[in-house]
Amino acid sequence: MPITPDPILAAAREEFAQHGYARAGMANIARRAGIAVGSLYNSFSSKKDLFTEVYLIENREAKAALLAEMDWSEPRQAITQWVAATIATARDNRILAEWFGDALGVHLRAAAAAEFSCGLLEPALASRISEWRARGLVADEVSDELLEELYLAMTTLDRSGAVSSRAVEFLMTALLEKIFPSAG
Repeated sequence: MPITPDPILAAAREEFAQHGYARAGMANIARRAGIAVGSLYNSFSSKKDLFTEVYLIENREAKAALLAEMDWSEPRQAITQWVAATIATARDNRILAEWFGDALGVHLRAAAAAEFSCGLLEPALASRISEWRARGLVADEVSDELLEELYLAMTTLDRSGAVSSRAVEFLMTALLEKIFPSAG
C-alpha cells in the first residue's frame, strides 16, 4: 500500500525500500512513477530531498503505529520498550535505517527535529515525558535536551554493534534509574 497518493512518493518509497538510499536511482523512481526523469527533478531537486520526504512519511507512520501499541503507565518500562521497538523497526526497514547512517543520519535527524518542533522526540513521546515530569517522575536535572541526547546516544550505540546487547540493556537500566528516580 503506498504511503501517499502521490505516485512519485509511492514509487520512491518502493525503490528506497528495495534498494536503500545509495543504490536507488532517480531514473528507476521516475520509471516506477510513470513520469520522465526531468519531471521528477521538477518536483524534487535531488535524490536527497526526495528521500528526506519519503523518510519523514515512513517515520511518521512507523512511530504512530508504535505509539499506539505502547503501555505508557510506567516510564522506565515504556522508554525501554520504545527504544527497543524503534531500533527493531529501523533494522527491518531500509528507509528508516538511514537515520543511523553516515551519509544521511545527521541530515535526517535535523529534518525530523524541524518537523517535530520539539527536537528528536516525537510530539506524543514528548507529551508523555511532560506528563511524567508534572507527576514528579523525572529528575529535576534532566532537561528535554538531555533526554534527546541520551535517546540518540542509546539508539546509536545499540545500532553500532560496538557493544553487546547486554551492555546496552545495562546502560539503559542505569540511565532510566537516574532519569526516573521515583518511578517503579
